[in-house]
Amino acid sequence: MRLKKCHITNFRGIKNKIEVCFDDFIVIVGINDAGKSTILKALDLFLNDSEASRDMLNISAENQLVEIECVFNANHKDIIIDDSVTTTFELEGLTNEEGLLHIKKVYNTSLSRITPEVFIKRKKFENSDFVLLPEDGLRKLCQKFGISTAKANGDIYNNVEKRQKLRNY
Repeated sequence: MRLKKCHITNFRGIKNKIEVCFDDFIVIVGINDAGKSTILKALDLFLNDSEASRDMLNISAENQLVEIECVFNANHKDIIIDDSVTTTFELEGLTNEEGLLHIKKVYNTSLSRITPEVFIKRKKFENSDFVLLPEDGLRKLCQKFGISTAKANGDIYNNVEKRQKLRNY
C-alpha cells in the first residue's frame, strides 16, 4: 500500500486541519519551525503507534482532540481478516468511494492514558453492508435470501465468500 495523503489537526504546531499529499518521491523543505518535523512525527505516531502524550496537543486547540488521517492506495493487495482467508480491502468494502483505504485516528489528550480511537471511512452500502456481521449473521442472511452456504463438495463457504455472494445477490 502507498500513502497518498495525510490530514493533521491539533498536532503540535498545527492547529487547523492541513493536508499533505504524497507521490512516488517526496521532499519536505522549509525554513526552521515551518512544521517539517511535525509532519514526520505525526506520521510516526500514526504508522508506528509511537507513544502519545498530552504535549502533542496544539496550545491553541479549541478541544482536546488530536486527529491524524491517512489515505492509502490499497492496490487490491491481499490481506487476511478472518478464518485465514485471503481477501482485499476492496472486496471487503473497507475502501472509500475512490477505492482508497482511509483511516482516521483520534487521540483524546484529556485522558490519563492516551490511546487512539480508530475509524475507517468507507463507502456506504445501505442494505448490503455485511462487513461487521459475524459468521452466524452471514449464514442466517444467506438462508433468508436462499443463498447456499455450502459448496458442491459439501465444504462451507468462508465468510469472505458469503459476503461476496450476498453482495452479488
